[in-house]
Amino acid sequence: HINMAKGKNKKISKRGNVAKKNEKHSFLKKKWYKILSPPTFGPSTMVGYTPVNKTIGTKISKDFLMNRVCDVSHADIRDNSNFAKKRCRMVVEEVKADVC
Repeated sequence: HINMAKGKNKKISKRGNVAKKNEKHSFLKKKWYKILSPPTFGPSTMVGYTPVNKTIGTKISKDFLMNRVCDVSHADIRDNSNFAKKRCRMVVEEVKADVC
């Protein structure tokens, strides 16, 4: 024989009445920057894009972008290359407008 406590469990009854939060996708909070290859490889070519959190208050988006490392194949930087299988690691040092 089991003795039950009197009254309702308030936590269970409230759970059904609470409206669900409207969750936004995390990439809606991001700003996309273009990544250019450095001029040491020849003419600068666009290698890709990288997402960064948008500027909010004192947190500036360009600060999050500085010193970010990009891993790119050598074939993406130069068209006819003997080192197509090689990978290059590039560090973001400068940001101008939407290009780094």
